[in-house]
Amino acid sequence: MRRIPGMIVLFGILSLFVVEARSGDTPPPVETLIAELGHKNYRVRQAAGRALEDRGEEALPSLRQALTSNDEEIRRRVEVLTQKIERAVLLNPKRVTIQMKNQLIDEVVKELARQSGYKLQYQGGQQRRVTVEMDKVTYWQALEKICTVGGLSPGFDDQQGLVYLYQQNTISPYTFHNGPFRFVATNFNYNRYINLSNLPSNGANPNQNQNDNSLNFGFMIQSEPKVPLLSVSAPRLTKAEDENGISLLPRHDDNNQFNVHYNEGNGLYRNFQHSTNAQMAKPAKEATRAKFVRGKVQVTLLAGTKPDVVIEKLTVGKKKFKGSGSGADIEIEDVAEANKVYTITMIIRRHIKDGAEAQDYNWINGVQQKLELYDDKGKKFQSQGVTNFINNSPTSIHATYQFAPANDTKMGPVAKLVMNQWLTISHELEFEFKDLPLP
Repeated sequence: MRRIPGMIVLFGILSLFVVEARSGDTPPPVETLIAELGHKNYRVRQAAGRALEDRGEEALPSLRQALTSNDEEIRRRVEVLTQKIERAVLLNPKRVTIQMKNQLIDEVVKELARQSGYKLQYQGGQQRRVTVEMDKVTYWQALEKICTVGGLSPGFDDQQGLVYLYQQNTISPYTFHNGPFRFVATNFNYNRYINLSNLPSNGANPNQNQNDNSLNFGFMIQSEPKVPLLSVSAPRLTKAEDENGISLLPRHDDNNQFNVHYNEGNGLYRNFQHSTNAQMAKPAKEATRAKFVRGKVQVTLLAGTKPDVVIEKLTVGKKKFKGSGSGADIEIEDVAEANKVYTITMIIRRHIKDGAEAQDYNWINGVQQKLELYDDKGKKFQSQGVTNFINNSPTSIHATYQFAPANDTKMGPVAKLVMNQWLTISHELEFEFKDLPLP
């Protein structure tokens, strides 16, 4: 019996030796580290977790498989690690290396598409030859360089997740990058207002000390295709000064509230570009430039999707197909087909009894992006959006949606309709612009 404490100490020393000995060895397989998440020794479990986190995206496939492990401790740790790594991967920019000399611009665009994994399309114009040499730069740095040397500008197809590049010899010199996001300053808009009617009879000046002069700063937020924007809050400026150090932050009104214009986002609709603006204080007459403008904005991002309502056979009638997680169901009312173009009339209901969400129409905006139609080979039709709204409310939609073959692809007969559930995360972004000309 007296040997047991010594055995425990020895076991702890051996476990510590195993953990420390690995630091200079070949990294163990991911599966080995996952198994050690359930080890009896706390230090071994912690070390395995740190090692898996360091492996990052490489470990994700095995971690996702381990989410169904029979070991409760492994399941718990794997779930935390998976979410942590997925978030890090999502919020880190893609990096590319392009070394191309005297190549057609179309080929350079294709190379960026290949390395990034994004859908990029050169949409014609002059096929000039360019030289692009970049080493381990971010996606946005690469795209800006290609646009500059090729005389291109980017556009975004939100439905297809496509970035198209078209001929336009313009530049946007005031930009800021933050992870997979690009901020583009677009304009300053200065307005003055003077009241000329319903003046006080006592002769008082109604325009004195009023905050009627407004300077609006407009900018865009653009995201990499891997992390679509669903909504964007009103920007909040944290610091702004002109070249003389005078603050350009909006002043307080009589209620001690910031006199700021709010742009409330876009109602959970997947896109890759969002325009917004923030109100600033009237600049001094001698001010010519904003030395810097800093702020923060809260974004809701599409982190992933999973099938919710799955209809294996498009049965017309009163049958309701229920979702697995969103509390929604679909009833197919009519299906029409002409030249492989399908028009489907359906009723989509979500079961919400009360609260603010039960009065929110915004959910309708993203429904067409959540619907997917597949043929018998698993190829996806391209959504053409809503062709007819018959009726809708905060809790139901009665509408007609259309789907067509993607890019003239040969499609088989319809086999499955899916409405996905969106998995979202919220994230705060900081931005800063420097040396902007003032109006």
